[in-house]
Amino acid sequence: MTSTLTFIASAGHHNQNVTCSVSYPLTAGGSTEPSAATQTLSVLYAPRFTVATLSTSSPVSEGSIVTFTCSSDANPPASLYTWYRVDTGKLTKKSEGEMLVLKVSHRDIGVYLCEAQSQRGSHRSRPVSLEVNATTVSSDSVGVIPYIICGVVLVLYILTVVVDVYKYQSLSRRLKQIELKGEHTYADLRTSNVASDYDQLQPRQPKATPPPGDSNYENLQKSPCKPEVQPK
Repeated sequence: MTSTLTFIASAGHHNQNVTCSVSYPLTAGGSTEPSAATQTLSVLYAPRFTVATLSTSSPVSEGSIVTFTCSSDANPPASLYTWYRVDTGKLTKKSEGEMLVLKVSHRDIGVYLCEAQSQRGSHRSRPVSLEVNATTVSSDSVGVIPYIICGVVLVLYILTVVVDVYKYQSLSRRLKQIELKGEHTYADLRTSNVASDYDQLQPRQPKATPPPGDSNYENLQKSPCKPEVQPK
């Protein structure tokens, strides 16, 4: 005699026991002790019931240490856990492993989730929010403030020196231009003064006057000599 049990295996059947029991009557009104066999089912299935948890309640103080833990149910167990942060609708990978440890700062504010993966498939958890107290300032932040102030003062000092050097160089160039322009003006003045002095020192040439006899000679040349007429 053979008995067959047929069903569709699911994750809910994993680790369940299936028992087959057989009894055979030997005579009327009598029977043998039943014979039974039990089999434990092992069902392979992808990760399910993936959950991300935060070690402390939110909001947390800045500078404190928080731990996210990821867990899931799978057979075989999940071989890889990946942590993501939700940034403007997109998933940004943060880390791998069952736990994500953060030293909280304002940059860590956001929504986190984890994904469990195995050779059978993968499954993601529900998102978990991390909030930071705005009024809390960590000791590390307080210790960094003096360095920030020193850095700002140093930058301002360097800028002041650069501006002063630039002004000095600009002023030097202007003074050189003024000196060169003054030399050219002085040279032009000297040239014009020398020329005027030279003109004043040149003797004036007297106008040529003809000798006294020249005019009579010219007159004699212009009017021909007429013979004198003797009176009768």
